[in-house]
Amino acid sequence: MKLKYLLTTPCERLQSKIGENIQRYTNEASWLDEFFDEPFDAETGIDVSLPKLIESPKAENDFENVKLLYPALMVLTPQQAMDQRLWTHLTHIEYWNYMRVRWEKDYTDEASDELSSNLQKRINQIKDRYFLSSDGNSRSLIRNGIARLWWFGNLTYDPHNTQDPFALTKTLLEYQDTQAALLERTFGKSSQMLRICLEVLAVYMSEIREHGGRKVIQELGKYINRLGGTYFLDTMDKTVLRNKIDAFIRSMLRG
Repeated sequence: MKLKYLLTTPCERLQSKIGENIQRYTNEASWLDEFFDEPFDAETGIDVSLPKLIESPKAENDFENVKLLYPALMVLTPQQAMDQRLWTHLTHIEYWNYMRVRWEKDYTDEASDELSSNLQKRINQIKDRYFLSSDGNSRSLIRNGIARLWWFGNLTYDPHNTQDPFALTKTLLEYQDTQAALLERTFGKSSQMLRICLEVLAVYMSEIREHGGRKVIQELGKYINRLGGTYFLDTMDKTVLRNKIDAFIRSMLRG
């Protein structure tokens, strides 16, 4: 099949009408054909065979879904993978049921004085998971329900690791805090920093689990932020960088 994308104007209209369409986001089936009264999408010319993803609300299945989705869409360039029109089409049509199961929470009206804040929270959730910001910032890319799976794979897949090219992906997804610490920050776009952090984390992962995991990851994120304020991480010597990360993690585990 040819990969499709939403046309620019329909995509913008759909995003501007989240509030009006909020109840539609609980529908069991995709509803864009009902919403638009004119053509709203087009083919990219890219041949793909989209896999069926594991439909579960559990984050533990993200790793398996990355391994399913990324190889199928590996043909995409990073520039193409920043296009909100592509991911908005996938979240609203091809992977509508996955999105509904993975991200949708039951929305019930609370007391009248809480309704407004609950509604805005719901709108923000839909905007985060079903759409992409126009500037394609790193946080937006890893919040979108389908784009995040592609980017997790793209940033960590190692074709030279013949035993397990997704080894670093598994480390990245072991704790959700790792994603926030290493990808939502400005240095998340540094592939060198990301890979070195994940490689070192993998070495100490069993000890990190014994120390509660999350705290170590959170402190590592803060440390990298401080390090980025002193050095230009992309050009920093890899050995020096690895030694600094290694020493910090060891200090956290021994301290």
